[in-house]
Amino acid sequence: MSDDLILVPIRLELPRHPVVLGQNGELFGQDPTTNANQNQDFWGLRDKLLASQNEWDLIDFLNECGYACATPDGSIKRPWKREWLSEALAAFLFERRDLLAKWMPLVPSQWRKLNGRVNKSLLEYAVWGTGRRHRLGASFGWTEEGGPFVTVYASDPLEAIVLTVHIDRLRGVKFKTCARPDCAKPFPVISRHRRRYCDWRCGHLMAVRKYDRKKSKLRH
Repeated sequence: MSDDLILVPIRLELPRHPVVLGQNGELFGQDPTTNANQNQDFWGLRDKLLASQNEWDLIDFLNECGYACATPDGSIKRPWKREWLSEALAAFLFERRDLLAKWMPLVPSQWRKLNGRVNKSLLEYAVWGTGRRHRLGASFGWTEEGGPFVTVYASDPLEAIVLTVHIDRLRGVKFKTCARPDCAKPFPVISRHRRRYCDWRCGHLMAVRKYDRKKSKLRH
C-alpha cells in the first residue's frame, strides 16, 4: 500500500435538522420542524467563537451555528435568547474557546504541553479530531466538473469547528497567537511576513497603546 498523501477538498455536513443543545452542552437529537443550513462556514464560526468575549457574543454564535435550544422548562426553541443561556452552557462554550486558543498554535509534537493546563477529556475531544466520538462517517464523491471530494459527517457545529483545525493541519496551515495580550486569538500564518497580530484592529490598538505610554512618560 502506498504511503503517498493525496489531498482532496473536504466538506463538512451536519444532520438534516438543527441539533438541539442542552443547558449543559449535551445534545438532544434534532429539531424536525425545520432543516439545518448545510452551507455553513465552519471556519468563520471558529473565528466567531474565538472572538466571543461575553454572553451576548455566545448568543450570536449559537444562533449563527443553527443550534436549537433546549430551554430550562424542557421546550425546544429557536432562535436563542439571553435568558436561555445558562451559566453552565456559557462555561461549556468558553472552555472550548479557550481550548482552541491554546491548542491551535501547537504542532502535534507539542500537544503534550497542554497536559495539566486543560481538562484531560476536553483535550482528547480536540486531539482525536472527532469531537464527541472516536469515529465519524465520511463518503467520497465527485463534483459535476469531475473533481473528487470527501464529505465528513459531523454530529453538530462544535464538532465541525474542531474538525476545521485538523483539516487545516492536513493542508499544512500553521497558526500563531495574536500578540495583543487581551486578544491572544490564534490566526493562520499565510505568508513569510512576520505578522504579530490576528488583524489590523489589534495591530492598530497596540500601536495606539504604545504611543499613549510614550506620551505619558514624556509628561513625567
